[in-house]
Amino acid sequence: MPGVSFLEGEAARDMARRVNEYAANLRDQHPGKFGFLATLPSLFDSEGCIKEIRYALGELRAEGVLVFSSYGDGNTYLGNNAFRPVWKELNTWKAVVLLHPAMPRNTAGLPPTLVPNVVEFPHETTRSAMDLLFSNTKRDHPDCKIILSHAGGTLPYIVGRIGFMEIFSSAEGSRKTKAEIEAEIKSFYFDLALSGHDNALNCLLNFIPHDHILFGSDTPYAPLQGVLRMNDAWETYTGATQEVRDMVNFKSAYKILPMFQNKAT
Repeated sequence: MPGVSFLEGEAARDMARRVNEYAANLRDQHPGKFGFLATLPSLFDSEGCIKEIRYALGELRAEGVLVFSSYGDGNTYLGNNAFRPVWKELNTWKAVVLLHPAMPRNTAGLPPTLVPNVVEFPHETTRSAMDLLFSNTKRDHPDCKIILSHAGGTLPYIVGRIGFMEIFSSAEGSRKTKAEIEAEIKSFYFDLALSGHDNALNCLLNFIPHDHILFGSDTPYAPLQGVLRMNDAWETYTGATQEVRDMVNFKSAYKILPMFQNKAT
């Protein structure tokens, strides 16, 4: 899952362009087999992001874009006002947006027993999703189809707790009722990458509309053994009917990815 956060300015823009053109060329060499999500520069670079969104979605026919849970040296999450121009552009395109966790900036003091990409990644996804909800970024850009990686991190598990924001929220603009909070959470999409185990599946399938859940594997970034273990767990999971399996495995993707629009029915 390429990102260009190790570069800045024109170098980041150029690398994003190279990655996207390479992915488009690979797709074109194998018609019907591959699609790709476009890589963007840092969302702080609004001009560069908007330029790449228009090129990738308009010219290269990408399926959507990839964004990370936070950007910059601080923990600047996706609901930050600085990112509003990018969200406005994505909403115009009715874009599919995959939100993948980034490594949080404050893990230096963690003991080695707390492996960040195991422990912190799910929480980073949740933090960013919460920021999108309570900054009203999600509400104000309803045509963006935002996919949360790894079954939404911890979000489905703590839905009831998030409902207490109805009481705790002190900012008038971010105050929402429990029903509004739950409805907005259900409007996200969720992939199953590394989340095939019973606990995550039970939580997800009991709360999230099934056509908002998509298969994911985390290949090739996760260790193959872990990917196979999670995929096997999903295949042997007894809590889903064949209809639900078909929805998760391919029908949900047919509904939102441009390359499958003619198969949506």
